[in-house]
Amino acid sequence: MNKRTSLLLFAILLSETSLASFFFEFNGHTYQVVTTPLTWSAARLGASSSTFNGAKGYLAIIESQAENAAIYQQLQSNISSGTFALTTAADGGGSAYVWIGANDIASEGEWVWDETGTQFWSGNQSGVASGGLYNNWGTDGGTQNEPDNTNQQDAGAIALQTWPNPSLNAGFVLGSAGQWNDVDVSNTLYSVIEYDVASTPGPGGDDSPESYRFPDNFGVVSAVPRGCISELPNETTLPSSQILIDGTVNQEVNKPNEAGVQNVPVRLRVWRYGCHDPNRSAVMINFSLPSGAPEELLEQIEMRPSIVLRDGQGDIPLTPYHWDHGAEGVLSMSTGRRGYTQETFLSGVTYVLDTPAFGGAVSSEVLDNFIERYNAGGQLRIVWETKTLLTDLPRYDPDRDRPQSNSAVFTGRMTGQWVADGLPATGLLLQVGEVPRQDRNYLFAIWFTYLDGRPIWIASNKDISINTSEVTLDMAYYEGGKLFNRPSEFSGSDINGQILGTMTVRVINCNEIEVETDFTTSGLGSSSLTMNRLIRIAGYDCDGTQAVR
Repeated sequence: MNKRTSLLLFAILLSETSLASFFFEFNGHTYQVVTTPLTWSAARLGASSSTFNGAKGYLAIIESQAENAAIYQQLQSNISSGTFALTTAADGGGSAYVWIGANDIASEGEWVWDETGTQFWSGNQSGVASGGLYNNWGTDGGTQNEPDNTNQQDAGAIALQTWPNPSLNAGFVLGSAGQWNDVDVSNTLYSVIEYDVASTPGPGGDDSPESYRFPDNFGVVSAVPRGCISELPNETTLPSSQILIDGTVNQEVNKPNEAGVQNVPVRLRVWRYGCHDPNRSAVMINFSLPSGAPEELLEQIEMRPSIVLRDGQGDIPLTPYHWDHGAEGVLSMSTGRRGYTQETFLSGVTYVLDTPAFGGAVSSEVLDNFIERYNAGGQLRIVWETKTLLTDLPRYDPDRDRPQSNSAVFTGRMTGQWVADGLPATGLLLQVGEVPRQDRNYLFAIWFTYLDGRPIWIASNKDISINTSEVTLDMAYYEGGKLFNRPSEFSGSDINGQILGTMTVRVINCNEIEVETDFTTSGLGSSSLTMNRLIRIAGYDCDGTQAVR
């Protein structure tokens, strides 16, 4: 397809699809059911890349009949039978399943839980439980039928219905809903993620990681480096020359005040921004509402689909992140799927499509591979409740996919100590405080240097906007105070401040800045320096990936 792909591609109509993840709690653990169909490997990666209330996720480990019953009850209550076709394993009797962490990928017949490596079953359907550990393989009338390893089936899944599928009229049963079957890892199924933490505060709450995320505020490890995107564009600021996909998707909604349904066209545009960090990019997607449509129609429109990037290595689940600086009611990632009214979003809504957020244990090789795949592009699979859209995302091209801003901007990742060649035993400490949900940052600069042979500090601070790439500060020298550990001798009135001149700081990237000083009014001359980062702040890395380098 050409660079500007038309959405007259092909849309596959799917009825009654439900794609929002849902959460529940059992025995002090939180579970997330991901209703995006993924291969077992992609589901495993998505689980290990997810966090909830500070806990890392993993494909569920089921260790008791009570836990199995709790999980199955939630699946049964929240997944409509009308969606079973989306999570069906052809080699599992054509029935619907949900991935769990059971697998024998490493060694045939040695069934283990992926997260812990604990073996719970040995052999096929004639095998035995290891150490008496819980299992719930498919049975019928007391005869155990699974795991049978038909055509190399290496991953376990919990069934949503009897298998073979009753509609096939096979005349026999191998297992029932709630029991486990071994199926091929290439099947694309829903999955259950488990977190070793209770669910309070729950998803969508004020402090929940599912409630909001500011992509330049938190130093997570993912493909999009922190600070690459400083604000979400609106209708008038979309980079028209960089649009890769542009077209219309019809959404079927109920007619207001009368029976029947009608199609509402929603414009979809996809593009990339390059980042100032080398070989990094950010995929963006915008959904624009039709002008003049009644609010009763617009509030039914689904504007946060499930999105997967598919390439030769498999699927990469992409999370659509939206944030709004200055807005107290930041859009929910788990429940804010509708309600984007024309008054609230005249230009629809824009998301950053990021990869899963990896934990600190991820190797640099794995992370580099995902960054390369994210940049390489592939097939975008965009799934709404009633249809799926497949389209091609081109490879990142730095000449076409320009950065959002001409220069890198100040974010919290610039915080750290900075040094310049040829200036030993001196340096600049920068602290950039990001103010959540406000359109500003706070910059504090302290320079350790010398005056007439004495060590001194010169300092300044300033409020700056979120898009600031260059700032000029009045640098002051302070003297006259007493040592702080003698409170009776310390008085603020003893401190005298004197402005020596100005310092201009310009961001090149998160490891390099330019600094120009002008102290000529104090008779101390001027300078122009290139400074490099000496240290980073633990947990708040330069581009969100340095922790694993």
